[in-house]
Amino acid sequence: MIHLAKALIVIGDSRAAETLSRTLSAQGYTCTHTDTGAEVDALIISHAPDVLIIGPDLKGEHQKDLAARLKSSPATKGLPLFYLSAEPLEQTGDSLLDLGIDDAVIWPVHPDLVLARLRPLARVATMRTEYLARRAVMDAENLSPEAPDAAETATPPSILVIGPEGTAETVTQAIVDAQVMVAADLVEAQRLMDERLFDAAVMAPAGNPQPYLDLCLQVRRNVRLFNLPVVFISGDGSADDLATAMSMGASSALRADAGITELRFTLRVLVRRQRLRWALRRSLGSQLTPATVDPVIPGVYSLPFLDLCLTARLSGAETRVRRFSVIEFAFAGVESIRHEFGEESERSLISQIGQWLTLLVRAEDMVASLGGSRFAVVLPDTPLSEAQVVMHRIAGVISNTEFAAKDVYRVVTVWPFVNAAEVVAGDTPESLLARAAAVVGEGLAPW
Repeated sequence: MIHLAKALIVIGDSRAAETLSRTLSAQGYTCTHTDTGAEVDALIISHAPDVLIIGPDLKGEHQKDLAARLKSSPATKGLPLFYLSAEPLEQTGDSLLDLGIDDAVIWPVHPDLVLARLRPLARVATMRTEYLARRAVMDAENLSPEAPDAAETATPPSILVIGPEGTAETVTQAIVDAQVMVAADLVEAQRLMDERLFDAAVMAPAGNPQPYLDLCLQVRRNVRLFNLPVVFISGDGSADDLATAMSMGASSALRADAGITELRFTLRVLVRRQRLRWALRRSLGSQLTPATVDPVIPGVYSLPFLDLCLTARLSGAETRVRRFSVIEFAFAGVESIRHEFGEESERSLISQIGQWLTLLVRAEDMVASLGGSRFAVVLPDTPLSEAQVVMHRIAGVISNTEFAAKDVYRVVTVWPFVNAAEVVAGDTPESLLARAAAVVGEGLAPW
């Protein structure tokens, strides 16, 4: 069974909970559900969910009271909470913001919409879990830096508006402290997104929506921009149009007649999530210290620290399995640089390869040196099928990259040999890395 994340579903309607559970399970989620608020605390302890979905009509505790209790508790306030609201967000949005709700939709709704909106929450949960897991290893080994936990900053939200002038006024009414920048057309919008970092973008097509949808898809395919929250405001407002926008990469899709409160809730939760994601990136980056990085390759974890992290991750596999995959890279062409130009040139080339690997993976992924020109990449909450896609994408980029090694007065290219393995019960760090081993010249063809 592919595992991407654990979801705890708390809904009074058991039939709806089962339908939602089937939809999420088919896409790699491990689901547990209850109709009683009193059972939630025990289930959080026993099942360690990555995300929590709370719906109406609970037994014993009101939905909003349960959400407020969980978001006020230090033990559960960091758990992403998806709220299925029985009331329009135009009525409840501000109160849900005050509670710290991470996202919400009107209920009942098609389970596919819940699935689409849940994935970003699961991604943030993975980042937080990885930060805490590595921090625990560092604490146990007395390696921890003085790094603050992720926190939301108080600076005004920066929002790019792509659409008619009236859209910017509406956004300003919704978030009075927002720094709003308006793009005159789609070309300028692309330029602004390439030049600046925004907390969110609002697309509101005045006519044909297809060019806006195409731009939204381009954002999702852009390595630098793919996490940018995009709110798509549909002039049609039909369910099909809203579903199309979501399928093309919109983070949220609203009707043109959506109220100010609903727009405010949508933008606030997306901005909050985006800032949390950046704060977690900084926190993960702070764990690259002289005690954890490879002595030769800056920005890449050392083999001893990788072994500590894998050991800690696998030690709890009997009770709390978190699926993950490991990719191993071996690069042909590096030894020839050493023979021709010396060890310093070889180290320069290996360092560049390591830096490229860190740029081509997610913040929560772990790149470590295995010695020489061999590297491992740990991909949390990633099944083998997805790891293989990542593996070939990275290999394709690096095989087409021209490196400039120190004191080497010609273009240098390398040939990646790659392999991947997914963790299985009973694995040790040694057995997992052995299955993932990419061996140059011993039966594995290069990418």
